Amino acid sequence: MDVSGLDYIGSSPDPEAFRPLLRRLVETRPLVVVEDGLALFGRGEPSADTVARLVNLRKTSTVDAKLAGQLALEASLITPTQVAPRANLRARYSWTLRAATKAMPCVAESLVSGDGVTVWESRRPMFHGLLAAEHWPPGMVADDQAVFVVAETVPPGRYAWIVSSWVDGGPGLCRVRPPGTAGLPVAALDIRPW
Repeated sequence: MDVSGLDYIGSSPDPEAFRPLLRRLVETRPLVVVEDGLALFGRGEPSADTVARLVNLRKTSTVDAKLAGQLALEASLITPTQVAPRANLRARYSWTLRAATKAMPCVAESLVSGDGVTVWESRRPMFHGLLAAEHWPPGMVADDQAVFVVAETVPPGRYAWIVSSWVDGGPGLCRVRPPGTAGLPVAALDIRPW
């Protein structure tokens, strides 16, 4: 399966449908291998280290990290950078938790025009909700990835891909971004006309 959430759901990724599917696999099957964003699950007892392997939990230098509240963004890659409406965008990030906490790490992605107008936004739990901050040691890096469909309502033009992060301890599962959450521009995207 595609760890970003694209496979098993179809051409329009549905995080609400994918999250329980991935959780069920993690809790019931062993992870055989994960590479290039694809995971192969087998039969038998679940692996104790599945989540750590899926998110590539590791120790690394945070010299070039960009601070974002309780999290730091180590690296990001948004592809493709030229895309038409209804096409897929793949986002990949490497995050570090800066301080111990008990909550769910969250991320919001948005397309912002040159005039500073947000034309599209998504809010979601990082790692499909598999890695709560209480199980994420501070200073360790983890990889998050997701696929999005460019909405038909986004007009053609050049946009900034802005990422915000926070830790959510409430029942909303990352649906509400706290006021004053800073955004980091991580890519420039060209939305082509139909």
